[in-house]
Amino acid sequence: PRAWTRLVPGNAAFISEQLSRRLNVGIGDVVEVPAPGGTWELDIVGVYADYGNPKGQLAVNVAALMRQFPQTPQTRVGLIVAKENIPGLIAALQRQFALGDRSVADQATMKAESIRIFNRTFAVTSALNAFTLGVAGIALFTSLLTLANSRLPQLAPLWAIGITRPRLAAIELTKTLSVALFTALLAVPLGLLVAWCLIAIVNVKAFGWRLPFHVFPLQLVELVAVALFASLLAALLPVARLARMQPANLVKVFANER
Repeated sequence: PRAWTRLVPGNAAFISEQLSRRLNVGIGDVVEVPAPGGTWELDIVGVYADYGNPKGQLAVNVAALMRQFPQTPQTRVGLIVAKENIPGLIAALQRQFALGDRSVADQATMKAESIRIFNRTFAVTSALNAFTLGVAGIALFTSLLTLANSRLPQLAPLWAIGITRPRLAAIELTKTLSVALFTALLAVPLGLLVAWCLIAIVNVKAFGWRLPFHVFPLQLVELVAVALFASLLAALLPVARLARMQPANLVKVFANER
């Protein structure tokens, strides 16, 4: 509580998640920072995520930092100004201090560029997901075709006792969708467990930081629906073949019966 306010006096700090895990310290603990005037004791009042940064860092009040390390040059300055004044301010700073485009930037531009890069990254991810889904669909299609041919000896006796071919096709379709639903319901919790292991164990061991773990029930329902739809598409051809199969093909099943 009141973490930002507690930074003002200069005896508190935020600690990055990497450094927190490395030193095995958290909120309420104290870290000692060597300073020219002696040891600087800082109460940890917050832990912040710092994804992708291999260095452990502390965030402190800048005035307190300059008191403890007076020789530190101030090379980075952030200004809060009205949006309409940003272009003119940047131009004036560049003229006054001979700064290049990489030395002065506004937050809106940086955010837009970051979002553009992220969108390009996830566009590749979406393409890979579509490709993976296509490969899985082909594998499912061929598997159901093979399964339909292997189940023909089991279906022929049902036809022989009077069940019509369309009824047999409907039974097979129901059975296929039931198996797909059962598999999807098993796969969803297994996938969540694998994701949790990657986030909470593997990622922490490898990089020292942890992503938040959120479950979105609506997306899981959509995932199960997509799995059932893919199974339906894959089962349509085998089921249609069964519904139009000639009686002679079903009778052949009994040719080798004793």
